[in-house]
Amino acid sequence: MVIANNLTDFVIKPCVSGAARETYHIKIEDVDNHEANFKKLIRQEAMMLQPFQYSVPVKGEVSYMVMNGKFTHAILKKAKPGDFRVQDDFGGTVHDHFGIEQGFVEESTVCASQNIDLMTREQILNSLKELNISCKNVAFRIFGLSLTTYNLFASVLMLIMSLKILSLTNNHDIKK
Repeated sequence: MVIANNLTDFVIKPCVSGAARETYHIKIEDVDNHEANFKKLIRQEAMMLQPFQYSVPVKGEVSYMVMNGKFTHAILKKAKPGDFRVQDDFGGTVHDHFGIEQGFVEESTVCASQNIDLMTREQILNSLKELNISCKNVAFRIFGLSLTTYNLFASVLMLIMSLKILSLTNNHDIKK
C-alpha cells in the first residue's frame, strides 16, 4: 500500500458507508499487517484513505442535520473509551441538544455559529474551531416543542410502561 502526504496515522473506510462498516484506524508501522484485508476490500468496493482525526476519540464528532437546505439541529457522537468509532454499534454514544434548547446546559462553541455554508468534510473539520451554530434556534417544532423534546417524552413514557409491565409480571409470578 502506498501512503501519500506523509501520513503516519490514518483511517481506511469505504467511500460510501455508514455505521463505521469496514472502517479501520491504522498506524504506518502496522500497514503490512492490514495489507491482505485492504486488498480484499478494494476488490469489493471503492475505499478511501484519510488522516486520523485525533480529536474524534477525545472530544467526539458533531453531525449536522440539514433538511431542505436548512440546518435543523446537530448531535454530538462520542466514542467509547479505547475506540475511535463514534457509532453505537461500537459502543459510541449520541448526545442530543435537548438541554441546550431548553436552556439547561450552556451552548458550546460549536453551537454558536451562523457559518454553516460548508461544502466538504475537510472544510468542516478545519473550521470547527470557528463554528458557532446556535442549538437554541430549533428550525422545526410541532406545537412549539422540538423533536428532541418529543423524544424525551416518549422515552419517559416507555420507561414508565416498561416498569409497569415488569411490576405486573413480577406480581403474576409471585401468585403462582
